[in-house]
Amino acid sequence: MPTAFPQEFRRDMSLSPGDDIEMDVTEEGLLVRRPNTARELFGRLKGCVTKDNAVEPIDPMSLKRLIRAGD
Repeated sequence: MPTAFPQEFRRDMSLSPGDDIEMDVTEEGLLVRRPNTARELFGRLKGCVTKDNAVEPIDPMSLKRLIRAGD
């Protein structure tokens, strides 16, 4: 059954109708968060790898599979 959240809460969380959320019950109360999409995660990681800390090259198809696995 869908649950409606107050408008101020939805605005503060940048939620739109149909957005996914995750909810967990903790000792402090209810924890509500937006799950990270692969695109958001990749966006936050962009620029982390530089020529000074570069890693081994990755096959583009392997990267695509990893991104899809996170969605």
